[in-house]
Amino acid sequence: MNTDLAMYATMLPLKFAKNFGERFTLVGFRPLSINPADDFLWVVIGLRVDGTFAKWIHNAADGGFCRGHYDLDLERALELFK
Repeated sequence: MNTDLAMYATMLPLKFAKNFGERFTLVGFRPLSINPADDFLWVVIGLRVDGTFAKWIHNAADGGFCRGHYDLDLERALELFK
């Protein structure tokens, strides 16, 4: 794992908590792809306080969470997480 990838993996949970606060709990995250040019993009899933799941792409270069899918059951969240 390169240094940038390790740094992003360490910082992502903190950015998630700052962005979503108490509304979501971080369930998991992984790199979007194995392509080195994508090492700043992450697939993220979270559990909402109402028991539904959501999935986003996190852009570690700009700190944003985008392409959100909401109101997912666990099975669908995991399909999108693959």
